[in-house]
Amino acid sequence: MKVGFDAKRVFHNWRGLGNYSRDLITGLEKLYPENEYLLYSMDFKDQRALNFEKMNPKLKIIRPQTTISKLFPSLWRSNYSKSFDDFELDIFHGLSHELPRKRKNSKTKMIVTIHDLIFIRYPEYFPAVDRKVYMTKVKYACKVADLIVAICEQTKNDLIKILNIPESKIRVAYQSCNSIFFETVPGEQIKNTLTKYHIDEEYFLYVGAFEERKNVLTLIEAYYHYGKSKKLVLVGKGKNYKNQMIKKIDSLGLNENVIILDSIPLEDLPVIYQGAFAFCFPSFFEGFGIPLIESLFSGKPVITTDGSCFPEVAGPGGLYCNPNNSFEITKAMDLLANNNALYTRLVNEGREHVSKFLPENTNSVMMDIYKEALEL
Repeated sequence: MKVGFDAKRVFHNWRGLGNYSRDLITGLEKLYPENEYLLYSMDFKDQRALNFEKMNPKLKIIRPQTTISKLFPSLWRSNYSKSFDDFELDIFHGLSHELPRKRKNSKTKMIVTIHDLIFIRYPEYFPAVDRKVYMTKVKYACKVADLIVAICEQTKNDLIKILNIPESKIRVAYQSCNSIFFETVPGEQIKNTLTKYHIDEEYFLYVGAFEERKNVLTLIEAYYHYGKSKKLVLVGKGKNYKNQMIKKIDSLGLNENVIILDSIPLEDLPVIYQGAFAFCFPSFFEGFGIPLIESLFSGKPVITTDGSCFPEVAGPGGLYCNPNNSFEITKAMDLLANNNALYTRLVNEGREHVSKFLPENTNSVMMDIYKEALEL
C-alpha cells in the first residue's frame, strides 16, 4: 500500500497537531513497514524538522520543485493531488482538517482527520477571517473525503450535530503520544532533572499552551485556595496570557510557590510528569488533550474538566470539575492529597485505561480505516 500524507504540520508545527502527525506516521512506518509512506511538505529549515527527516530515512518527502510552487506553497498544497496517480497512491490522508483539490477519476482514496470544531464552539478565541478560512477548509475536506477520521467521540458528535456530516462517513480513531512517555525514568534521573529546574518539593503539574482556552488562571486561583503544602509547576508557552498568569501569581502572593517553565526539551518532559504528585488540566475544550494520556502513562492521576472529550480520554484515571469553579478544582486537589486509597485507585485504573492509546492499538485502527477506504 502507498500512503501519502499532508505533512505540513510534521515539519512546521511542534505542538499538538504536529505531534499527532509525527506520532501517527512514525508509528505506522514501524508497525507496517511493508507499506510506502510519502510526505507532502513545503521546504523546511528548522533543525527539529531536519532531525526528524534524518531519523526517518524510509519516509519519502515530496517537496515543491518549480519556482512558482516554491514561491506560492499554499497554491502548491491545493494542487499537489495532480501527482497522486503518478505516484500510484492508494490513500492520501489529510492529517489536520484539510484536503487538496479532488481530481476527477483519481484512483486515490482520500481521508481527512478532524480534530475538533473549537473555532465554531468558541468563536471568541479566533479572528473572524480565521474562522471563515477554517470553515471553508473543513467543509470542503468533509465533502470530498471518502472517510473522515474523528479523534474522539466528542468530535464525531460535533461533526454530525454541527455540520450535518453523515455518521456513516465518520470513523473514530484515537491518537497516541510520543513513545518517550512509556518508559519509567530512574529515580536518580528524576531527582537530578528536578534539581536542574529548582523543583525541590512535591508539586501539581500543568503542561500545555498558555492561552485563555486552557484556563490556567482558574487553576492558579484553585491552587491559592488549596494552600502551599505543595508547589504548582506550569509548563508551556504563550506571551499575552502568560503575562496575565504572572500578574495573578503576584497578586495572590504565590511567587515562591508557582514555577513557570518555558522551552522544556522533550527528553525532560517524562521526568517532569513522573516527578509530579498529580496533573491538572482545567481546559474548557480540547480536541483530544494529549497531556492527559502523557500523564496517565506516567502513572499520575489527573484533575480535569467534566465536559468535552476529557472523561473519554482520561477515563477512570481522573477527577472531573467544572472549569468555571475554582473551588471544585481545589476540592479535587485536597481529595488526592488526603485520600491515599483514592489516589492509588486512580493511578491503577488510569494505567489500565490508557493502554487503549498505545501505538499498536491506535495505529491498528487507522490501518483498518485505510483498508476499508480501499474497498469503497
